[in-house]
Amino acid sequence: MTKKIFVALSGGVDSSVAALKLKEQGYELTGVHMQTGYTTEEDRSSVVAIGELLEIPIKFYDVRKEFDEDVLNYFIKEYTAGRTPNPCVVCNKKIKFGKLLDLCFKDGADYIATGHYVQKGDDDLLLRGKDKRKDQSYFLYSISSPVLSKCFFPLGNYLKDEVRTIALKSGLPTSSRKESQDICFMKNENYITLLGSYIKNMKGDIIDIDSGDKVGEHNGYWRYTIGQRKGLRVGGAAKPYFVAKIHPKDNVVYVCMGKEHDELYSRKIYVEKLNLINPKYEMSDNLSASIRYNHNPQPGELIIKQENKIYFEFEEPQRAVTLGQSLVVYDGRVCIGGGIIRDSQ
Repeated sequence: MTKKIFVALSGGVDSSVAALKLKEQGYELTGVHMQTGYTTEEDRSSVVAIGELLEIPIKFYDVRKEFDEDVLNYFIKEYTAGRTPNPCVVCNKKIKFGKLLDLCFKDGADYIATGHYVQKGDDDLLLRGKDKRKDQSYFLYSISSPVLSKCFFPLGNYLKDEVRTIALKSGLPTSSRKESQDICFMKNENYITLLGSYIKNMKGDIIDIDSGDKVGEHNGYWRYTIGQRKGLRVGGAAKPYFVAKIHPKDNVVYVCMGKEHDELYSRKIYVEKLNLINPKYEMSDNLSASIRYNHNPQPGELIIKQENKIYFEFEEPQRAVTLGQSLVVYDGRVCIGGGIIRDSQ
C-alpha cells in the first residue's frame, strides 16, 4: 500500500522542493498549510500554485488560536522576564509537530514531511543536515523519537544551492521567492515594534557592572539581549559597552566595557526542560553543544545530577550565553536533545 504523506507547505522554496522529491518517489501526497494568522496572501497563493503544478490536493488548517497561545504569548512572556526566547523551537514542538501533526493524522496521514534541513538516522535519531550552514536540528531538538518515526525530511541530504537549482529546473513557482529571515509573526516588523504593543516602555538605568556607576538610561530592558552593543546610546568610554546582564525586577541593564570582558563569557550552562530525543541512546564521551542557531557546536560534557541541576560544561568559555535561548547537544552528527538556558557561570 502506498504511504500517505502530508507535506507541510509554507509557500517557500524548501517545502515545495521537499514535496517535489516525495512526488517523484511515488508517494501519495497531500499538501498542508497551517494558517497562524500571519499567513500572507502571497504565501497562500504560492501554496495553491504548488498544489496545481504537482497535482496534489491542498488542505489549510487553522491553528491561529493555538499559535497565539503557545508561541506568541510565550515570546512576549519571555521578553517580559528579561530573557531572549527562540519561538521557532516552541512552534516546532507544539504546533508543527504537535497540533499540525495531530490534524494530519486525523485526516488520514501515515506520515508528515517538512522542508527542514535535517536527516533521520537508525532508531529514529535526529541527525544534522548535510548543509552545515542550513542545518536546522537546533530548532527540532525538542521533539521525540516516536514523533520522528512519523516524519520525512527530503532535503536532509541536499545543499541549499542544490535545492534552489532543483526548483528552477522544475519550474516551481517558488524558485525565485526570497528566503525570509524573519520570525513568521514579524514580517515587515522588528521585534521591538511588536513587543512595544504588549509591554510598557519603562525607563531605567544602564549601569557599569564593574564600577556600579550609572552610564545611561534605557526605555525598556526587554529591548536588549546579552552581548548587544548597538542601541545602548552610551558613549564617552575607553571601549565600547556591551550588555552583560538584564535585571527585570530592578529594571536595570548592566553593561561591561570591551568585547572580551570576562562577564560576557561562561563555561557552565544550566538548562531547564531538558529533552532527550531518544532517552535510550548511549552517548559517547565526545559531546558538543550549541548555545544559539548557527553556533558551531563546541566540545564539553553534559552533567545530569538531578532534575533541577542539569548543565553542560564547555571545555572553553563561550561568549554571550543568553537566557531563554536553547542549548542543543550533539554526539557527532546525532542531535541528542537540549533544553532552555536558565543560568550560566
